[in-house]
Amino acid sequence: MICPETKFENELFSFINENVIDVPKKKISEIYSFWRGGSPDLKIDPKEVYVQNKSSISLSQGVPDGACFLGVDFPTWFDKSNNQNNKKKIIILGIDPLRNKAVFDHWKAIYAEDVIIGTPYALHDLKMRDGRQKNYWTLIETLSEDNFVYLTDIYKTFFYTDQSKRTRSYIYYENKLIAHHIELVKKEIKLIKPDLIITFGRISFAKLMGKSAPKLVHNIEKTTAVFESEGEKYPVLPMVHLSAWKKNKLDFLRENGITDGDIVRGYCQIVNSYLKKS
Repeated sequence: MICPETKFENELFSFINENVIDVPKKKISEIYSFWRGGSPDLKIDPKEVYVQNKSSISLSQGVPDGACFLGVDFPTWFDKSNNQNNKKKIIILGIDPLRNKAVFDHWKAIYAEDVIIGTPYALHDLKMRDGRQKNYWTLIETLSEDNFVYLTDIYKTFFYTDQSKRTRSYIYYENKLIAHHIELVKKEIKLIKPDLIITFGRISFAKLMGKSAPKLVHNIEKTTAVFESEGEKYPVLPMVHLSAWKKNKLDFLRENGITDGDIVRGYCQIVNSYLKKS
């Protein structure tokens, strides 16, 4: 039997249904349950989880006619104690739910008619956790030992404007609907009430803050910013993206006094050290 949703889950599922994609809340609950391993009486065809018709995407997402290779990521959260009220809360903010032709071919989805559902950094997928996204998973798993960690994107929908793949969604959105997407992020921030927002890479910082990102390899004492929403202030820690060149990540760690060369461990040290001081 599917467990009853918490108040947090109920509010998050409503947020997804009302602002991102018109999937019934019961279905959203089942999708998350499927990702967690499901239960004996939960019978779902995986394709029914991952492949939806793109017409279900909220009109407020502003997807243009002819768009293809669409993706929507559901936010995910990690908390090993399952008690977010007694822990520091972290939001990790990426850019968008990137998709490619290979994913569509795998699910036999139609390039210009379907949307593939997933999670930021594909952490719902055990193969991805152990493979290409291992560094992301190790970082999140380590941080969630002592903190509540919530992952989401600035842009909730990814697409190319057509099959030429010349213009991807965050370029298309550059002068369209960015304010709307930030309002959605604000709703998530209000739901989580984070002690820290981490932005991966320059783009997510710039879009959140409405200004150019600082040089990310600097010491965090020089780059930490504050995001204000509804009278509340939230510290923002801009970090070199885990997908960046190794040299940039090592330079970032050295600027913050970490020289052992273990990138993921170094990132965790920076975050936990900041939270202890705050």
